Amino acid sequence: MKRILILNLILISVVMLQAKAQANDHLRSYPQEAYRQALDDAQLEGKLVLLDFTAQWCTPCRWMKNTTFKDPKLTQYLSERYIVVNIDIDDFEGYSLKEKYDVKLLPTFIILDSRGQQLLKMEESMGPSKMYRICKSYDRAEHLSNTTQPSKPIPEKHIFQTTQPRSSEDHLKEKSKPSSESNTDPIEHHYQLQLGVFNSFDNASNLADRVSNDFDASVEIKNIGGRFKVLLGYFETRAEAEQKREELLSRSFEAVILKIP
Repeated sequence: MKRILILNLILISVVMLQAKAQANDHLRSYPQEAYRQALDDAQLEGKLVLLDFTAQWCTPCRWMKNTTFKDPKLTQYLSERYIVVNIDIDDFEGYSLKEKYDVKLLPTFIILDSRGQQLLKMEESMGPSKMYRICKSYDRAEHLSNTTQPSKPIPEKHIFQTTQPRSSEDHLKEKSKPSSESNTDPIEHHYQLQLGVFNSFDNASNLADRVSNDFDASVEIKNIGGRFKVLLGYFETRAEAEQKREELLSRSFEAVILKIP
């Protein structure tokens, strides 16, 4: 009897640990194969859809998975108001959705209303607070199918930032699109560290690889007019950026602080 009680306690502990681990991830997420089911459920339940385009080789994607999407506040909110579809562009179904939504850069996030209409396309890595603010700003009655309020015209898609993903894949040759922003979007400033600007993507990628091996932070390469900027991190305050810059300097990496809208 005592042994049975102990086994039950162990089983309960394992279940609780698994639930806790899941609570810090996309709580309501669908695989790419269930994309159509996710759209149907979103319309039925009156929820928004967040398409998360990623790949195993995408360093900023892995960073967001281990940091941004482990944030309890964000994951709790997404579980209540969004249905998340995780899409690996290297899989067959994922590639089809990549083509459908014209995804050229990683990470890319697309917000759909509950009717499946695209509201926003984001091509950047970001911290949990910015992801939360953006997702919440589109959580409005006119975007939900189970409301009686008339729908407003869907705004043209806009891109906050274009980030060149680091890979040898052919899609890295795609040029970044110029960013455009709506005046009504609640975009706040953040800071990033610029480690260098190169005419060659290979040179930028070499620096990005060296930095990503030494620092636990998102490293991006942005293609701006044919020149490649290597950027590190996402900092909500200049003080945080200064602290990381000092750490970089201690390891012989020069960096400039940029204020990003």
